[in-house]
Amino acid sequence: MIPAAGALLVSTIMVLPASIALRIGKNFKSVILLANIIGFFGMIAGLYISYYAETPASASITIIFVSLFLVVNLIKKFVK
Repeated sequence: MIPAAGALLVSTIMVLPASIALRIGKNFKSVILLANIIGFFGMIAGLYISYYAETPASASITIIFVSLFLVVNLIKKFVK
């Protein structure tokens, strides 16, 4: 059975790339493409950091996505 923290991390990994893409994309096609690209590079960066920092992979990936989400929201807030 998956612990609650693990389930939350997995759901965050699935939801945040789409949320980030929705903030950036102009239409549905660009949102889908951006979500795939963000998801791929976020996973690679999280695994890379996890390997060298010797931290759990899902936590590292989640931190990457949350950080990117916060940066995108701050940029959108100040660009308006």
